[in-house]
Amino acid sequence: MNLWVGVLLWFAVFMGGSIAGGLCTSRNAKIGAGCTSSFFIILSLVFFQFTGGFAYYGLKIDIFYTMISLFTAFLISFPLLLLASRIAEEENMQNTPLDFGNLNILEFSFLFLFLAPLGEEILFRGDLESPLLELGILAAIIIPALLFSIVHLLPFRNTPHKFLVTIIISAFILGLFAGYFRFISGSLLPAYATHTVFNLNGKIAEKLTCT
Repeated sequence: MNLWVGVLLWFAVFMGGSIAGGLCTSRNAKIGAGCTSSFFIILSLVFFQFTGGFAYYGLKIDIFYTMISLFTAFLISFPLLLLASRIAEEENMQNTPLDFGNLNILEFSFLFLFLAPLGEEILFRGDLESPLLELGILAAIIIPALLFSIVHLLPFRNTPHKFLVTIIISAFILGLFAGYFRFISGSLLPAYATHTVFNLNGKIAEKLTCT
């Protein structure tokens, strides 16, 4: 895969999913989030089929590094997200931008433990990290992590400064670990597991600080 062709394909998937999500969000925020991730997945799979194959982009199973990523992600993410939740409490934030009208457990599990992590990891660690490996390991891990954290500026841009900074740092660290596990395993599964644990710990931390 040519580097610049890969980057252009990533940009096309990112814009396609973002536009679809924006159109759906006008009707319902939950539907918008689902549309965005669904388009990331569908468009990516189409490109994977014709531009290098599924294995090239990390669509294969690796149980060993997935188990390691689960443990590592829990240890790294919980203190960060507990801090973010405490800041939100101190700032008297009644709702975060990702509450989506108080999701029930099934909606949260589907959107934030399955669909969103899958779509975003395919986008950043599949579509983008794979061709960026031509630039070297560090670039392939750091560039997607930076872009991933920048994307999180948008939904949180109107939150208190301390909370915003904590979220962006957490997203960047998530991206680094997901990218590293994607590289050493050659699989997106450990990256997906890392992302899922971060999201789950965010909800656990929120519940702990509200009690």
